[in-house]
Amino acid sequence: MAELQPRGLPRQGRYGRVLVIDTHRLFAELLSAVLHTQSDLECVGRAFSESEGRQAFLATAPDIVVIDTELVADGGVSLAADLLGRRPDIRIIMVADVARADVLRAAARVGVCAYLLKASPLEDILDAIRSSRVGTLIAPAQLVVAATEELVVVDVDAADLTPRQHEVLNLLGEGFAVQQISRRLGLSIHTTRGYVKTLLARLDAHSQLEAVAIAKRRGLLRSAS
Repeated sequence: MAELQPRGLPRQGRYGRVLVIDTHRLFAELLSAVLHTQSDLECVGRAFSESEGRQAFLATAPDIVVIDTELVADGGVSLAADLLGRRPDIRIIMVADVARADVLRAAARVGVCAYLLKASPLEDILDAIRSSRVGTLIAPAQLVVAATEELVVVDVDAADLTPRQHEVLNLLGEGFAVQQISRRLGLSIHTTRGYVKTLLARLDAHSQLEAVAIAKRRGLLRSAS
């Protein structure tokens, strides 16, 4: 059954409340133990099946959910989509025993924030939990390449984009989040999101990951200096 953590005394400052849903009890317990050693993170519960995970999600109100891709046949994407439908502000980190490009593509479409291998160093998983943001996707570079190989490239020319759209697109390609782009260009978050939405429409992309992949294939991104 799911294991919920007692509330205890509140910590100083802000921290992330993490729920771990994983079929592998050893991995879940290890990650939970490591989270408890972090001053800015707190494991509020562990669950070892999809049904337990849904119950724990309702009981603990986490900020971040770590989902095992072996949880259900679709790689946990349906569970991620359902949780995001209930709470669009939560961040979901998916962890996999074996990398699957099809699951990464589906995860990107529903709004998952990170996709990592369980064999990754724990520090990398903690960094992903800390730095993940809604609207971005952290994943191994080689897996991103594999996930975008089959994307259909639409006929978009550099001249079809405005100078500001080019700026936003290039910054997305460099890995900047919307909030960072907003600060860098001196734009409001609302305006920046508007540019990103327009770019997705122009490139016929379902996510920022797809938009960047299509832009790279079309030669729309500036070369790294």
